Amino acid sequence: MVASVAIERETNPDGDDAYVVTREHGSTELIDAIAPEWTALCAEGPCDEPFYSPAWARAYVAAFDPQAAITLITVRQHGALRAALPLTERSVGIGPLRLRWLRSAANTHFPRFDVIHGAGDLERVTQAIWDHLRSWPDWDIVQFDSAPDTGVAWRLLELAGADGHATRHHRPDACPYVDVTQFPRGVDEIVTTRPIKLRSQLRRSLKRLRGLGEVRFRIVDSSHPPEEIQDAVDALYRQEASGWKGEADTAILSDPATKAFYDLIVADAQKAGSLAVYQLWCDDALVAAKLEVVHNGTTYELKSSYDESYSKSSPGHLIKAWSLAAAPDLGVSVLDNCGRSDAHKLAWTDLARPFAACFVFNRTRRGRLAWTALFQAGPVLRQRLARYPIPTFVKRILD
Repeated sequence: MVASVAIERETNPDGDDAYVVTREHGSTELIDAIAPEWTALCAEGPCDEPFYSPAWARAYVAAFDPQAAITLITVRQHGALRAALPLTERSVGIGPLRLRWLRSAANTHFPRFDVIHGAGDLERVTQAIWDHLRSWPDWDIVQFDSAPDTGVAWRLLELAGADGHATRHHRPDACPYVDVTQFPRGVDEIVTTRPIKLRSQLRRSLKRLRGLGEVRFRIVDSSHPPEEIQDAVDALYRQEASGWKGEADTAILSDPATKAFYDLIVADAQKAGSLAVYQLWCDDALVAAKLEVVHNGTTYELKSSYDESYSKSSPGHLIKAWSLAAAPDLGVSVLDNCGRSDAHKLAWTDLARPFAACFVFNRTRRGRLAWTALFQAGPVLRQRLARYPIPTFVKRILD
C-alpha cells in the first residue's frame, strides 16, 4: 500500500469564498474516503452520469492498474467538496529522461471523463486547479482521457496554453446521442422515420427476421432475479467473443483486465438498480444484445453484441429500433450511444457531444522533450515504421 501524504494549496486564501485545493498521494483508499461526498457532488448535475462516479474510478484502478499510485486532487469551499480529480501516476523512461506522467483514472472504456465538479463551480474550479498545477513543479504530463468539450479539462488546456505550456487535443471525436422524444412509438413506426436508405434496409431486415421465427425484444433488469441478470450478461459476453471482436482480441472475454472491469461495473449498476440488458430474440436464438445503464432519464449503451449468422438481418439496427420503442416506458428520453462517432450510430442521429484526449505538458525540460517525442517526432517515426513488421508492444508505445 502506498502511504498517503496530503499537501495543501490555497486559492484566494484571504477571501471568504476561498477554494482550497488539496493534493494527496496514496492508494484507492483516497477514493473510498470521499466516495459519499463525491457521489453527492455528481448528483448536482454537471457530472451526473454513471462513469463520473467513484465506483467507476475505483473499478478502473482495480482492474487495469491495481499497483498504481494515486494522486487525488480535491477542491473545497467552506469545507464542502466542490471538485475531485483522481489521477494515476506513471514513471516513464530511464535516468534523467524519466517522466512523471499523471493520467486520469479512466481509459477508452469510459465514454467520458473529466474533473468531477458541482453546479456553478466550473470556472473557479478550473482556475483553482490550474493555479495548483502551475505552482507544483513535480510533474511532466497530465492526461485526460475522453474529456468532453464542455468540461474542466478543455478549459485547463486554455489556461495552460495562455501560460506558455504545450497542450494537445488528441484524437478529437464526438459521442452520438439520440433524442428519444423525436421518435414515434412502435418499431414499425420508428422505421418509417429513417432516411430512405436505412428505412429500406430496416424493412428488408424486419421481413427477413420475422420470416425466420417469432421475434421478441426482452429487457432483463433489476426486476429480475440476480442469477437471471448474470445469465443475460454472460450471454452477451459470449456472443461478443464469438464474432469478429473475439478474432481481433477486442472482446471483453479476450482480456482478463477488461472482464474484471466490466464485472465491477455490472455489479455496481446492479446494486444501484440501473443495470439493464436488452435482448433481441428470434424463437430460441439470441440475435443481439446490449449492456445498458439507465440513469436519470438516459440509457447508456456500454457494450453490444450480435450473432453474425444473422448479419443479413441488420441485428444492430433492429435492436436499436426496439430500444427506442421501449425507452418511453422506462422513463428514458435520451439514448447515449457512448464511444466514437461510428457510421452505424450516426445513421440514427445528428446529435453528438465532442470529446478528446487532453494533454498538458509542464514547462520542465522533460515536459518539453515529451511533447516533442509524442506529437512531433512520434508521428513521423510511426509513419516510417508502418511498412515494417514490429512487435505489438512497440506499436502500442508509438500510438
